[in-house]
Amino acid sequence: MTRCIGIDPAYAKPIAYAHRMGPPGERWVVGAVDPDDMTCLADVLRDAKKHGCMWAVIEDCYLGKNAATHKGLAKMQGQLVTLAALSLLRVRLVPPSRWQVDCLTQGTWRPKTHAEIVTAAKFRARGLTGTDWSEDKAVAVCLADWGDCHLSREMAHVETP
Repeated sequence: MTRCIGIDPAYAKPIAYAHRMGPPGERWVVGAVDPDDMTCLADVLRDAKKHGCMWAVIEDCYLGKNAATHKGLAKMQGQLVTLAALSLLRVRLVPPSRWQVDCLTQGTWRPKTHAEIVTAAKFRARGLTGTDWSEDKAVAVCLADWGDCHLSREMAHVETP
């Protein structure tokens, strides 16, 4: 199984991250770091690599109405991609709609409003980790799980002779 660290980027609040310590059902590492503390974030990424993570799955920027928010997220995303690459992790930027469809759809129902997405992400993260998480940490758990599932298939396809 390909292990991934999921990262929910932010520039005005803590950056949430999550990854498994072992195979499915094992302990999760979930936390948040100050976006102004790149040293701490680099330590988190190196620790994830040491625990077997091969990928950093980062939620891609969304286009919102506020240009300043988009600019701040884009800058932080660039820093995250650089730090992950320096930590020898492969990077995958995942659009919010992609991981939400894959992780949060239940039968034919898919959450559409922000409140529905948050509730579904928290529910899924609790099911995976056994713990109730904040919105950002729940998203990080979902991103890591998305990567663990989808990038394993991708790597198997690429690495098969």
